[in-house]
Amino acid sequence: MAHRLLEYNVMASSKFKCPIYSIVIFLKKESITFTSPYVIYNHKGSEIMRFHFDIIKLWELPTAVLFQKHLKGILPLAPITQEGARREVVDEAIKALLKDDPENQNKDLLSLLYGISSLVFDDQADKQWLDWRFRMLEDLLNDSWAFRELRQRGEEIGLAKGREEGRIEGILESLRLLVQRLFPSLLALLEDFPQKSFTAKELNAILLQVVAAQTEEEARQYLLTALQQHL
Repeated sequence: MAHRLLEYNVMASSKFKCPIYSIVIFLKKESITFTSPYVIYNHKGSEIMRFHFDIIKLWELPTAVLFQKHLKGILPLAPITQEGARREVVDEAIKALLKDDPENQNKDLLSLLYGISSLVFDDQADKQWLDWRFRMLEDLLNDSWAFRELRQRGEEIGLAKGREEGRIEGILESLRLLVQRLFPSLLALLEDFPQKSFTAKELNAILLQVVAAQTEEEARQYLLTALQQHL
């Protein structure tokens, strides 16, 4: 890691023609086997290079320090800081990202915040609160990279197949990923979908309905209605 960091530093310095200071940020608690500085010796044991860099362990970083930086780009990391796995921290990060953002330029950062928060919340009540809190922002998130990625993955599967069956398979995969993320308890309802004679157009309509669903029960009704229409 230290040697690779040195390589990145040299490449960046060469490209941008300015001094580069390197920092390694560890997102999850793990054993770190290298330290700064990284020293390189020749075959005689004489030092020929000394490379300094910083190591940041997010789990040791006080949450307040991250907010004090007033840098919106790092706010999605708040839940994995020292006191970050709390509802009020996520809520504060959401409010900070929405503040002074009339053109919704921070929607991708909100998607990252949602994804990272879902990794650190273990309590079922906290998970339900998290789903509820971000569903309030669903119209904004629908146009974020996370949802674009779901659509793109489905399109790629369809293109690879090159047939109507491929398009259907791709949309089904997108639907499965979407339900897994928003309403995981409904995944069992999708087991019968591949055996039904859905067209790509019908599946696209169902996908959009699930995206627009405000509650789990609403999404359940969309899926059940679709299945009943193909009995």
